[in-house]
Amino acid sequence: MYTTTNGTKNGPAVYSTGTSWTETEITWNTRPARTSNAVDNKDNISAGTWVEYDVTSLVTGNGTFSFVLAADSNDAVHFSSRQGSQPPELVITPSDSVTSTTPTLTSTASANDVIFVGAGDISSCENDNDELTAQLLDTIPGTVFTTGDDVYNEGSFDQFINCYEPTWGRHKARTKPTHDFPMWQVARATAAAPTYFEPFEVAAMTPHGGLVDGGVFANNPAMCAYAEANKLHGRANDFLIVSLGTGQYSSPIHYRDAKGWGLALWAKPILNVVFDGVSDTVDHQMQSLCPPGPDGRPRYYRFQCRLDPRCDIMDDASPENVRRLKEKAEAMIDESEDDLATLCNQLAERAPLPA
Repeated sequence: MYTTTNGTKNGPAVYSTGTSWTETEITWNTRPARTSNAVDNKDNISAGTWVEYDVTSLVTGNGTFSFVLAADSNDAVHFSSRQGSQPPELVITPSDSVTSTTPTLTSTASANDVIFVGAGDISSCENDNDELTAQLLDTIPGTVFTTGDDVYNEGSFDQFINCYEPTWGRHKARTKPTHDFPMWQVARATAAAPTYFEPFEVAAMTPHGGLVDGGVFANNPAMCAYAEANKLHGRANDFLIVSLGTGQYSSPIHYRDAKGWGLALWAKPILNVVFDGVSDTVDHQMQSLCPPGPDGRPRYYRFQCRLDPRCDIMDDASPENVRRLKEKAEAMIDESEDDLATLCNQLAERAPLPA
């Protein structure tokens, strides 16, 4: 607390008190009584200085606590109020023996209530408050509005990546709901292959519209991942890329069959040609961009199996075809056992590969 214009040679002591009072209704006559002995009693307090009261012994666990200052002499002292230029400050010093725990929230909202969540400053690299807030938001559904400083002019790229992204970053979609979609909508949209399934309408999109299978843009998104990694970690000189395929189309298009095709007959086959062509091109590019490291271990993995003509029909969801696809996946895992083991070792090392 800050002493303003009037110091004292015999300052007040701090006590515990009840929590039933309110700031707008408390008066001298309705002030709460002391509920403890004095835990910190000050003597000489000079004007224009800060004085600290230790109330550690009065905080016995989780809950709300109130404290009262009471004079034990006739020598008054003036402290700055909350509305003053030097308002009181609560300083919390964590003990070395205390471990940080994930905060919890007990909600009293009913199923039909609208939950509106607000929070202050987004993130800081100086403490773990952002992580604790993010953990709290992990347990609360709904849109999040921010009331503090959302952006600092002096914020650096490293601070964004190392402090914001791992904490509040995982809730970006909630601060901008037009970027947040239920998982079933994402799955439905990414399966909307043109000529096989109709586009999926997403009401929350801005501008309003629909989505089709992302394979028309990046059927093998390994190159997109590589470009994004370069953008986020431009100073890095090594990357480990893992690309998981969903099966290589294998039914050939024979010249004698296709030579007379027009727009209608090419409509469905051309999609498979484009999907496979783009995927193979990216695979070739990634092998060139991420060759094996000096230790001989791969830096780019592509796990892909070649489908049989009887199971490569995109819209065949029959139980028999699903069974064949599962068998193909199990066979690929068996054949890739060595590569999978090497990859797991690389990931488990939790360290960059040798440059």
